[in-house]
Amino acid sequence: MNHRVYIIFGLIALVILLASGCGRGSREGNVLPQLSAGAGAEALDSAAIDAELAALKTPEGVDPALFSHLKKALASALASVGKTASIPPTGEDNVPANLTFTEGTEGEWTLSWEYRNIGDYDQNGTVGISDITPLAIHYGASIGGDDPLAVVADGDKSGVVGIGDITPIAMNYGVNCTGYEVQFWAPGEDDFAQLDTIPLEDGTGKDEGWRVFAYTFEPVGANWYRVAPYDSEGALGEVSAELEFEATIAPEIIGVVPTSGATGATDVMFSATVTGTAPFTYAWDFGGGATPNTSTEKNPAVTLGATGVYDTCSVTVANEAGEDFFTFTLTIGNPPDITEVSPLSGETGTSVTFSAIVTGDEPLNYSWDFGGGADPDTSTDPEPEVTLGAEGSYEASLAVSNDFGEDFFEFALEVTPYSGTPPEILSVEPTLGYAGDEVTFIALVTGTPPIEFDWDFGGGAEPNISTLPMPTVTLSSTAGTYNASLTVTNVVDADTFPFELYVMAVGEYDEVEPNNTRGGANALPAPPVSGWYCCLTEILDEQDFFSFDAATGDIVHIIMRLDEPAFNCDIELQDATGAVLAFSDGAGGIEQIDHLFDADGTYYIRCYAGGGDPGESDYWLDVDLEPYEPWTSVQAGDTGSGDFGEYCNLLVGSPPGIAFYDGESKEPYYASCDTEDGLGEWTTYQIIANPSPESLDIGPHLSAAIVVNFPVVACPRINLVTAQEIPMQIAVCDLPNGSGSWTVLETFDYNCTGSPSVRAVQNKLALAYEAYDNLAETHGAWYAINFMPDGSGFWETVQVDPDNLGARYNSMTIVGSNPAIAYYAWKADPGELRFVRASTTDGKGEPWNAPVTVDSGAGGVGDYCSMSVVTDRPAISYFDTGASKLKYAINDHPHGTAEWHIVTVGINEPGATTLRVIDGYPTIAVSSAGAVRLWQADTANGLGGTWSFITVVTPGALAANKCLNVCDGQPSISYYDPDASVLRFARRPD
Repeated sequence: MNHRVYIIFGLIALVILLASGCGRGSREGNVLPQLSAGAGAEALDSAAIDAELAALKTPEGVDPALFSHLKKALASALASVGKTASIPPTGEDNVPANLTFTEGTEGEWTLSWEYRNIGDYDQNGTVGISDITPLAIHYGASIGGDDPLAVVADGDKSGVVGIGDITPIAMNYGVNCTGYEVQFWAPGEDDFAQLDTIPLEDGTGKDEGWRVFAYTFEPVGANWYRVAPYDSEGALGEVSAELEFEATIAPEIIGVVPTSGATGATDVMFSATVTGTAPFTYAWDFGGGATPNTSTEKNPAVTLGATGVYDTCSVTVANEAGEDFFTFTLTIGNPPDITEVSPLSGETGTSVTFSAIVTGDEPLNYSWDFGGGADPDTSTDPEPEVTLGAEGSYEASLAVSNDFGEDFFEFALEVTPYSGTPPEILSVEPTLGYAGDEVTFIALVTGTPPIEFDWDFGGGAEPNISTLPMPTVTLSSTAGTYNASLTVTNVVDADTFPFELYVMAVGEYDEVEPNNTRGGANALPAPPVSGWYCCLTEILDEQDFFSFDAATGDIVHIIMRLDEPAFNCDIELQDATGAVLAFSDGAGGIEQIDHLFDADGTYYIRCYAGGGDPGESDYWLDVDLEPYEPWTSVQAGDTGSGDFGEYCNLLVGSPPGIAFYDGESKEPYYASCDTEDGLGEWTTYQIIANPSPESLDIGPHLSAAIVVNFPVVACPRINLVTAQEIPMQIAVCDLPNGSGSWTVLETFDYNCTGSPSVRAVQNKLALAYEAYDNLAETHGAWYAINFMPDGSGFWETVQVDPDNLGARYNSMTIVGSNPAIAYYAWKADPGELRFVRASTTDGKGEPWNAPVTVDSGAGGVGDYCSMSVVTDRPAISYFDTGASKLKYAINDHPHGTAEWHIVTVGINEPGATTLRVIDGYPTIAVSSAGAVRLWQADTANGLGGTWSFITVVTPGALAANKCLNVCDGQPSISYYDPDASVLRFARRPD
């Protein structure tokens, strides 16, 4: 709509039929009253208009009275119209019409369209006085009648040329069109660009209706085209509709399948991979190797002929733009034929070599599947050696393939009972002793002899390993807890019994000595002190005091172990005035204190009976004192709120980034550093805005990963009104440092919730998560993978654990080329740590392997689990809630299909864990007593040696399984500072 729209409505309201008595030929009742000038508009020069109208002669064949009245009506209408600058045709009525493409010869096409300039009835390019002439000539003509120019003069689109068509002349007075600009747009460009210009005089057919324009050229590529009028000043008017040009591209044959097959095979379907513009025609020639030997089908089905090599095969594909000719060789041979497999039975636990009688052209590929009856249960060897499993009947199979086909042979594998019984370790003694003592170990074992023994004392004895049934060793001179184990084996099976070997210090507290006050405190030996034996009674001796010296900057770690947890003894750390600096008053058998000293002095440990039945309890103290050397740290980002960073993931990009949660706004953010070492300036970017923080929580227990160079964050959500978890959201950034646009993906599974784990699998976006079903009240472990790295493709979901035991603290990594997940099965009774691995490299298609229980026990086992690959094998760090222990498990096999070895890393180490390999050794970051510790093994696989820790930051807390990583060659952590309520980044000094 142009700038005179308001005047238009005034004109339409005022124009009426011509009055009677205006002269011969006029219609009864037609009147056109005078129009007043529009408010604020500069009136046109009435004298000039009158002069021009007066000079306008009556067209031949037109009633002079009618023409005179039309001139007066136009003069009256123009007197009310404000004078304006020249403009091109605009508004929807002036859109160039009927834009079409017509194919010519030799690649030329013609773009044609019709002129539109409402009010320009004489089509001279400008709406003006002269346009009253064609109005008068065609006055009274109907659209669609014998007068083809009626459609041009019907400016008000009433269907009849009449007095109302004066109004379009007045409302568009001065609008002019000098020509048209032809524009094109190529995909990938920002906007349409000028291709050429066509002057108005090039239009044809003005005597038969609207002018028609034609522009002939050779289009290139699949572009879009349109036209727009321009005026004498070069200004563009209303653009036409857009017309796409799609060129026909000649075919190109990329390849043909199949190129081999079995002799005599029927209904073998051939296909060709072809680019270009369909439709195509096909002409196949199989060079004598098939019946029929030729075909014009797109996908011909044929019967293959005799064995041999047919190297004159071809296919021709054609379309309107050309054709392509492709030759290929068809090799026909003998497919495999399996006639026999042996053996078909054997005893459980025995070693067996399988073989098969197979004919067919070499090379032959074997695929054995023993249906769960052997170890290994699958093999690609022609004659695999396996150990038969549990007794029973198994549906086994052998598939043999070559270039010409495949044969599948099913057989029943009968595993019969073994006459002996497998070994079982019932107990091991002793499990504690004093440093330097000579001790003989005895195990109570059942099973059919002969039984082989394999002792490993975890570094706590000399010799440290033995194959004797009852080895005599000397306990280590260093007090501490050692992760020991005994494995026994016979023909049937093996059994492993892990145990903690507690080596106590030689020193021992004398109960007769009065140490019930700080003044009478026993002085501890110089730390570290391990296994310092003491005893408390409810009535006679309710408390003991022990003293030690510490310096400013020292950090002390105190552990109290009780032999009677129900007796409930507690500990305090006091200064010289008796002020309590720290305390532990739990109800279990272990108490722990960590404290950083800010002054030199003598400090006291108070051990006291906290209640329970009258009686007594032995207890042991471990005290370690070390200088505190914190890692270099900086605040990582800022959201402007007072509490952020409680949940965070450290990502190793270039530079590093951290996805984290803002507890005040209840929404996720991403921080990126401007230096590779993470100690520079951090910039914060919002990932997802929370529309309703009072009722919605977005991002607790979030997970993040770098997927094909771009950060991806999975954000769990909680309905704060119902306190229910709701489907999570996944956001992907379009820039590597997180500063770009974050796209929230469509929810792929409306049941997805829990604490997820996101990562790249086969360069695609994948997720491990918990899915729930409100109706069935089930919670299961699930896996999802997108067909695209940015999550824009199709999602495929797989239930990886059919037991529906829940899946908290998911931790996904690649194990032996396939994705695998460690998770806490919290709905198991009791809760347990589970491991499951996909049977394919992308986790799609075939079902995943059966999940296995890594560890279980009372109180829940598997909290805060984190999985990594250690010495090419899956390993998991986790918290045993019932036993209050930080644990580490590693499998014997790169695929996680063998035995899991479990060791206790630390006591009373609650909170989130992150397992990584640092400096070649498995390392665990864990929250402990308000600080962040790093536990590290002294062996490459984390077994057989000892684990020790350092405190890297205090105060600090972890809340994700991806807080520890290696940035710029040094271990680094992201963590939450509870004192300042901010996110921080710390890095080991170079």
